[in-house]
Amino acid sequence: MPPIHKNIVKFYLLESAIYMIVSTYGYFAYYFDSIGLSKSQIGILLAIGPIMSLIANPFWLSLADKKLKNNILTLISGMGIASIWLVYLIPTFLGKAIVLMIMSFFTTAIVPIAESMSIQYLSYEGFSFGRSRMMGSISYSLMILMMGYLISNFGNWIIFLSYSATSALCFLLSIQLPPVQGYNKSKDRKTSHYIDILKRKEYILMLLVAFIGISSGSFGISFYPVYVAQKGFKVSIAGIGMSVMAISEIPFLFYADKIIKRFGNRKILAFGVMMYGIRWLVTSHVSSEMALIGVQLLHATNYIFVYYSIFSYINEYIPEKLKSRAQALFWMVMNGFAIMNGSILGGILSDAKSLSFSYFSFGVLSAVVGTTYMLYNLKERVN
Repeated sequence: MPPIHKNIVKFYLLESAIYMIVSTYGYFAYYFDSIGLSKSQIGILLAIGPIMSLIANPFWLSLADKKLKNNILTLISGMGIASIWLVYLIPTFLGKAIVLMIMSFFTTAIVPIAESMSIQYLSYEGFSFGRSRMMGSISYSLMILMMGYLISNFGNWIIFLSYSATSALCFLLSIQLPPVQGYNKSKDRKTSHYIDILKRKEYILMLLVAFIGISSGSFGISFYPVYVAQKGFKVSIAGIGMSVMAISEIPFLFYADKIIKRFGNRKILAFGVMMYGIRWLVTSHVSSEMALIGVQLLHATNYIFVYYSIFSYINEYIPEKLKSRAQALFWMVMNGFAIMNGSILGGILSDAKSLSFSYFSFGVLSAVVGTTYMLYNLKERVN
């Protein structure tokens, strides 16, 4: 690996900033629950971002593909600095929903745009994206732990201050980053279409499997603070649990490229979805503080396995002219359809039955799909 220079450090800081923004999402369900909204209403509000991302991610990634990506990141990160406070200040469910719809059109593309810049620049410079992404996990862990303590002691407004401050940090970093051009900025490139990606059956099957895993993960993580509070514990316990969750990703990210090379993208994906199943099945049956925190260690083999297996697959196996479309479809599934499905279905199921029943149901679904996909890959290798 070549020596680290200041531009590489800037991208490491960018990963830190965007995952500090993401860490604030973990407390929105708790905030909505604390002001008296039903589980179904919470599910709807949590699903607004994913729904808007289905429009926003293709739009912004397509635009960034033809422009300087830095300018797009500056615009979309700047939109969240002040607008998030309207969610806090407007008292009605409908008012909060409208603000979230408008804001989410911009802010849901922050992570996709930032990470497309990071992997493009770091790969060109000969650096592992996994090490950069590791900085995101560390920052997420520290931020969410600190927020749990501050919310318990000072109130829910800390959630909104944290979101605003970290968005401002991302905005400032976007101005300082070296220029990263879109994949298809030059006029001599032929325009790619989504139909070209949909023809790649292996990639589409991977996305379908990931959809199940991330759906269960979306529900499990979003409602985790609510579940902890329902058990009679302080929200700071949820903060510790989610901090443990993020830290658990670090060992994999340190050796991510070697692990992917050894086992292959598809087996890592299958294992990640299988372990989602085990995690939520265990969660549905635990009740002590230590158990609710300890079970989050299973996150080490969940989201990061699913995310990295597909993200690295795009970078390694998808032709350059199709990368932006593949990334857009990836984020539509990961941040759109899957989170929307997990939030809405989980909220409705929890209102109808219970949170424990929802965790159990998502656990069974993930375990079955992950195991089936693993057996499919093993059988294909034998044949």
